[in-house]
Amino acid sequence: MFKDKYDTIYFNKRSTDYTNMTQNNEKITALIEESNDPKDRAFLIVLQQINTSLIANTSTINDVAFKLNTHLDDYEKHSISEEALLNKGKGAWTIITWFIAILQGILVIAASTLYTDIKSLHITDISLDKRVTVLEVQDKNKTQVMENK
Repeated sequence: MFKDKYDTIYFNKRSTDYTNMTQNNEKITALIEESNDPKDRAFLIVLQQINTSLIANTSTINDVAFKLNTHLDDYEKHSISEEALLNKGKGAWTIITWFIAILQGILVIAASTLYTDIKSLHITDISLDKRVTVLEVQDKNKTQVMENK
C-alpha cells in the first residue's frame, strides 16, 4: 500500500535537475497533507527534510563546480600564457647563446690571426735589426777606411 502510493515520485540520487527536485518537494508536501496515517506522515516529513537537504547540497555543489571550472579555465589560460612566455625566453636564450658562440669563434680567429701577424712582425723586426746592424758595421768600416786614407 505504502509503496504503491509513492511510486509516482521520481527519485534519482544523481539528478541535479533543480526543478525536478523542487517538484518532488511539492509532491511530498501534498502527500503529507493527504496522509492520514501518522507513520506515513512522519516518514514523508523525514523524506521532505532529506529532499530539502539534497536540494541545498546540489545547489552548493553546482556552485562549487561552476567556480572550480571557472578557476580551472583561468588557470589553463594563465599556464598557456606562462608557457608561451617561457618558450619565448628559451628562444631568446638560444639566440643569445648562438650569437655569443659565433662571436667567440670570430674573436678566436681574429686573435689567432693577430698573434701570427705579431709573430711575423717580430721575426721581420729581428731580421731587419740584424741587417741594420750589419749595415752599420759596414758603414762604420767604410768610414774608417775613408778616414784612414
